[in-house]
Amino acid sequence: MNILNFMSYYVTEIIMLLILIKCYGKLTRNYDKKFDLKKVLSICIISLILVLNNLYNIDALKIIITFLFSLILAKIFFNDNWKKTIFNVTIYILLCMIIEILGSIILMNVIKNINYFNTKVYAKCLMSLIVGIILLLIYNSKRITEIINKLETIITEYFNYYTFILIIYTILSIVLYINGRDTKNNPYIIIYEILNIIFIIYIFRIIINDKYNNKVLMEKNKDLNDSYKACSDVIEEYKEFKHNLKNDLFHLKANVPKENQKEIPTDQNHRPSRKSLYRGSAPPASFSVLSL
Repeated sequence: MNILNFMSYYVTEIIMLLILIKCYGKLTRNYDKKFDLKKVLSICIISLILVLNNLYNIDALKIIITFLFSLILAKIFFNDNWKKTIFNVTIYILLCMIIEILGSIILMNVIKNINYFNTKVYAKCLMSLIVGIILLLIYNSKRITEIINKLETIITEYFNYYTFILIIYTILSIVLYINGRDTKNNPYIIIYEILNIIFIIYIFRIIINDKYNNKVLMEKNKDLNDSYKACSDVIEEYKEFKHNLKNDLFHLKANVPKENQKEIPTDQNHRPSRKSLYRGSAPPASFSVLSL
């Protein structure tokens, strides 16, 4: 491939990534439109990787690599959580695939020699740009973006990370199995087996992590029960103290002069000063402050 054709693919890929950013920005408020050096470099590097991926990678892995690096780019540009990012990028990739499939069906009915059309670099680039324009029109529809946001809210609320990973694994397994079932010892089968091994390791990690979390949760529940018991004991002690205090107030009221008895409450709302209790007279000899 000459440098002119390669640069055509490269520029087209940069435009498609900018369209991805623009479309994603319609779905979120966590969007800083300023381009710094990090963002510019990320677009340039990811565009180069995706061009090489489309030119030299096997078909089954092309969509996987495209999805992963689109996810990375969206995470660089937006501050959404992983659930929202995965969902929005997945919807974008699915819409892109649907438009490409419909476009291919239309071209097959319009152009007789479709294979000759597929060998032309500029034709492929033009097709990609048309898909990008259609995506922009879709995401510029307020009604469609509202539907996508509602779906995102529903799905991310009822599905956790494990569910997302399981769905992605299932899709990848089906794609790899379909592409590799008719031949032996091809890259699809090898990748399929590697994916199974990774998934099994991930399942064991989930089991170990859940066991650890359950242990931590049991310890926290034990601490909570101990704290509840301690609080209950304090409340019982307070009730006993309140009861004894009330008895002491009645006893105090019976041992002070009658003109001062009205100043002694028996509901513990306030406590009078010692001076006011014995204003104009001395405390009785039988009464001791320590008796309180």
